[in-house]
Amino acid sequence: MRTTSRPLAALAVLLTTALAGIPALSFPADARGDRDRDSVSRAAERYGLSETELKAMLEADPDLRVAGPGLYYVDPAAPESAPGPMVVGHAFPLSETFELHSKPGSQRTIYLDFNGENVSDTWWNGADGAPYTVPNMTHPAWTLDGNPGSFSDTERMLIQDVFLRVAEDYAPFDVDVTTEEPDEAALTRANAGDQVYGTRALITPSQTALDEICGGGCGGVAFLDVFDIESPSGVAQPAWVFPQNLGPDNAKYIADATTHEVGHNLSLMHDGTTSEGYYSGHGANADPFAFLWGPIMGAPYDAAVTQWGLNDYPGGKLGGPGGDPDGFQANVDDIVTISESGAPIRSDEAGGTVATAAATIPGTGYISSRTDVDVYNLGTCSGTVTVAANNAAVSPNLDIKVELLSAGGTQLAVHDPPAVGQTYDVAGGLDATVTATGAPSATYYARIDGVGAGNATTSYTDYGSVGAYTLQVSGCDNAPPVTAPSVPRNLVGVQTGEGVVDLDWDVPSTDGGGVITQYNVYLDGTLLGNVPGSSTAAQVIDVAGGEHDFGVAAVNSAGEGPQAHVTVEVDDPDPEAKPGKPIIGPAKPGRKGGPKTATVSWLPPTGVTNPPIDGFEFIAYKQNRQGRYVRVFAMEFDEVFPNVKYTTPQRGLYKFAVRAHNGLGYGPLSAKSNAVRPR
Repeated sequence: MRTTSRPLAALAVLLTTALAGIPALSFPADARGDRDRDSVSRAAERYGLSETELKAMLEADPDLRVAGPGLYYVDPAAPESAPGPMVVGHAFPLSETFELHSKPGSQRTIYLDFNGENVSDTWWNGADGAPYTVPNMTHPAWTLDGNPGSFSDTERMLIQDVFLRVAEDYAPFDVDVTTEEPDEAALTRANAGDQVYGTRALITPSQTALDEICGGGCGGVAFLDVFDIESPSGVAQPAWVFPQNLGPDNAKYIADATTHEVGHNLSLMHDGTTSEGYYSGHGANADPFAFLWGPIMGAPYDAAVTQWGLNDYPGGKLGGPGGDPDGFQANVDDIVTISESGAPIRSDEAGGTVATAAATIPGTGYISSRTDVDVYNLGTCSGTVTVAANNAAVSPNLDIKVELLSAGGTQLAVHDPPAVGQTYDVAGGLDATVTATGAPSATYYARIDGVGAGNATTSYTDYGSVGAYTLQVSGCDNAPPVTAPSVPRNLVGVQTGEGVVDLDWDVPSTDGGGVITQYNVYLDGTLLGNVPGSSTAAQVIDVAGGEHDFGVAAVNSAGEGPQAHVTVEVDDPDPEAKPGKPIIGPAKPGRKGGPKTATVSWLPPTGVTNPPIDGFEFIAYKQNRQGRYVRVFAMEFDEVFPNVKYTTPQRGLYKFAVRAHNGLGYGPLSAKSNAVRPR
């Protein structure tokens, strides 16, 4: 049996059945790591806390645990699947997928390990009296096709996508995010004088580690405040990321979880509220089930813009519901905390005034804090002067304002478009382009600033608006004006899997005189997302059956060019060989007294199923504060149970659903049951 859950507190499930010979099965609530006085005392000493303070922290945050001398977090699984089609591309040649670096030469490293790794003699294996007994073993490489021995083009594209997202999250810091396995010396720290160190984020479908560490119900787990720990053996590594519980295998969700778990290594605690352990986000989005913004150290899986935070959103509270201890939990400034925990702020490439402006425009610039402003000398300009500031093509954290300044520092033009949530993964209005016409010949300057989109209650402030950007300038030093690129050439679309369409194209015949920064990808006239301008391929996943129009348009500093179009007939998945929908019965509250329970029963799908049904998956949904029912628990089992009694310590409204399994996989989910309040 395997459990997958997204709880904010420990859950217990009791399955009952009337089938003869099958005993009832009980699954107790999660243990909270070591709770004996010796373990608490050792951990408190290491983190500079009293035992009372640490105990208060453990009570305040149900996902904070003790293991030997360390503290660690168990983080929830992501939603079962992404809400709609998603674009995945690649910015680099696929052959270079395992050679990517965000800041080569840095003394600090975050290694994204997709290759599998031997984890032995660490706290996860019981070293130093930690409570876990993950076997000393090699954990498997991540895989989509069931072959961990090699990586397909699709897998390499997803790995590149995850890399770009995590690299953008850590762009303000002097740390190299890489997919190339470094020497152990780059990840471990021998002593206080050793300034070359880092951490490993192991992205693995290891069921052994998942079951042993969190009973199968988490998306990731990592020790707290260990990035700069003095341990030649890397005893507190890795930070675990379990992609099978993140979508499954959704690039955004994997990246969100990876950044989050490494954030724990860098001393960050959870962004929650007075009533929830994880804050998901807020702000308007065209997708009614998504948000504009969410904090990285919350659960921002459905937020278009994810940023480091200050806990200044409504009801914000570090560590989630519960008590409010002093001491270690008082650190709420994510960026400062990271910079003081082993990953310093990167050096500034430009001053913030005309007098300290950079004389040359870099290939890539960086805004590293809310006070960081970059000013560049554009040289002699005249006529129509355009400055385009473009942020990261994939999952940018930076919302840009660009200004054109005179030699005396007077603002001549400014552009700061409003941020707009478009999907759970895409926000518009984060780039900015300023244009001045009829400019007399003179020296001009550009000023780049990271800005907010309002306030922390309805959107976000400028605090977490940090990250990478590029500049394109026209009208200066006789540079020709930039126009939008022409249409991409030779667009081809091919269905390569169930709901999967691969798109390939050639670069436009003209780039309009500017660098192509990205390609926008459309499905039936709706923008799905984009891929970097260095790419000429994209993959669209989770496409419904039927005939669809796919569009691709190139973008430079002048804007988006015309779309190329291709029509692809996407086959409907064959449901006939898989089970149909079970028929869900009424959900009823349990008897008064004792644990809070609810019971639901169901009937198997109608008709004959071939191969025969060999199991079911039971799923519980809980109503959140937006009124949306979100998945909080699931269990797979190999027997045909006719009913389930669900036990939970949490109050609230629940609905339930089931789906049947046979030798070809799972069939569709049943309808959700009526809402019920356990008692």
